[in-house]
Amino acid sequence: MPNETPSKRPFRNQGPGADSLLCPTCNGDSLSERSSFRTTSEPVLGTASVNVIVDLMSCKRCGAELPAVRGRRRFALVSEEKLSALLADLEETQRANSEMNGLVDSLTRRAQTLGAEIETCRAEGDISVIEEKVTALEAETDSMEVRRARLAKTLALMASKIPSA
Repeated sequence: MPNETPSKRPFRNQGPGADSLLCPTCNGDSLSERSSFRTTSEPVLGTASVNVIVDLMSCKRCGAELPAVRGRRRFALVSEEKLSALLADLEETQRANSEMNGLVDSLTRRAQTLGAEIETCRAEGDISVIEEKVTALEAETDSMEVRRARLAKTLALMASKIPSA
């Protein structure tokens, strides 16, 4: 199974693992290859299985043994129980992720609905402002009409008083 964290891979310069692996027990770096074997990786979640070489390393200091996978790809060596626990955690995380995606989609739809409501309110507000302006203009027009009628009357009265030639 591919591993997310970088692992220390054996170098092949002075024997496997001479400079790159640390012993988990004593943190020593004097490891030697005891044996190695070929195997295939576990196909997990649709990934293809790959042939890998696993080196069994021994610490010269404390005698602890640990496996190391050769190659550029990173793998984790886990027990069946750990793998099933990881897969269960992954399924739970994927379920939670799909729930969150559903929530995001519903929030997006709600935001679009609210945006449409805001535009409607703006339009209604604009309409009410325009209606107020129309009412004011009509009142002003009415008052101007009254003034025009008075001026016309005054002009007619003055025109009647001017002698015709």
